[in-house]
Amino acid sequence: MNTERPPRCHLQRFLLLIAVAGGTLINLIVAGTLQKFDAHQYSHDAPISIHSNQNHSQNLAETSITSTDHINITTLSAAPSYKLTPIQPTSLSATHYTIRINTWHRNEQLLLSINHHAKCKGVHAIHVIWCDADHDPPSEIIHHVSGKVIIERHAVNSLNERWRIMDNGSLANTTLGILSLDDDVLRPCEALDAAFVRWTRHPDRIVGFDARMHYNDTDSISSSGEMQYSIVLPSKSAFLHRDYLHLYITALPRSIYQYVEENFQCEDIAMSYMVSSLTEGKPPLMADYWAVKSMTEIYSKDGISGAKSHLDERHGCVTDFAELLGLKDGSKFNESGLDYLQPLQKGPLFQNSFMGYGSEPESWNTINVETLCPRLQTLVKELQRLESLEGPDKREIQDWYLKLKEEASRDAVLAGMVRNTQEWKDRWLNNRSVSF
Repeated sequence: MNTERPPRCHLQRFLLLIAVAGGTLINLIVAGTLQKFDAHQYSHDAPISIHSNQNHSQNLAETSITSTDHINITTLSAAPSYKLTPIQPTSLSATHYTIRINTWHRNEQLLLSINHHAKCKGVHAIHVIWCDADHDPPSEIIHHVSGKVIIERHAVNSLNERWRIMDNGSLANTTLGILSLDDDVLRPCEALDAAFVRWTRHPDRIVGFDARMHYNDTDSISSSGEMQYSIVLPSKSAFLHRDYLHLYITALPRSIYQYVEENFQCEDIAMSYMVSSLTEGKPPLMADYWAVKSMTEIYSKDGISGAKSHLDERHGCVTDFAELLGLKDGSKFNESGLDYLQPLQKGPLFQNSFMGYGSEPESWNTINVETLCPRLQTLVKELQRLESLEGPDKREIQDWYLKLKEEASRDAVLAGMVRNTQEWKDRWLNNRSVSF
């Protein structure tokens, strides 16, 4: 029996604060918000916002969360010799993760997302990737009551910046586990924690929620009704190792990097492909099916994802990037520099109702809960119980996650920001002052 003491979610955060409090001014700035919510929701397991000088932030990164300064990789051909920073069992990275949200001119959606995700006890920090040099973020976000929000102001307006962790304080507050999100996605904290546990067991892989299938014969990508997948979209929602963000910025073939820079497209496909190229062509891993289905999309009037030109360009990314990274059968223009070339593999999607999903499914009963912190112990024990249900009793799983989904989306529903709800109809369809 494993006698290792479980990590202590709250104690680690306290010790981290003690380590830096000596010469650091700690400020908690509480401001009003666009939506009504109780500030006490964030008080019990939320990290305090620490404002310090650059040298102190650098020391914190090196001693507490580990800096990426040791990564001196400028080409993917050198990446196989590099070993990802390991997750120490008693470290903050073993129990908490950092959210990075990309946003553009959708402040209401962004605030709804932050308000929800800041309540998740597993969230150590929330990085808002702000590339709008002409406008400042709302004060409700800059001084978010949770103390978890860090604004990253990027000088370049590019989707590549999603993967660039700034040195202005973000690096010092970044765990090894990164949850990449768009600003219009909500999932229950339990769904995120469950995917995080799966990622900590496979930190060299991406663990995602949104699967896609590529087709070499038609050079296209599809998401509708497929029983196989080969790609996940780290933009929508996915866990990945922090070191991969650095490798994307420094070692991704420049032709791919430049394409994303110029076309504002496909940074998610590029990241998914890059990680697969470094893991023998394996597809990303998937979160449980119930966690995948627990998503709520925050409504936005404007969007480009459904436009034909947008889809056509993404189809082009699928084939061109696979060719350049040596992931396509018979690739002729491999720019990765990798000595080994493994075609992108496909994984099955439906393995077991609600639980096992995607490539290399795992049973929750294989996890020794004694190695987890109390928060994750409670969740995994519940998932083990639900997984053991048989026959009609399995309906309890659906009832359980639908209740979690309803709770996670409640504020967005009340704000009229969830499509087809009565509140949404009252705000957008029955309001004659709103133009489409």
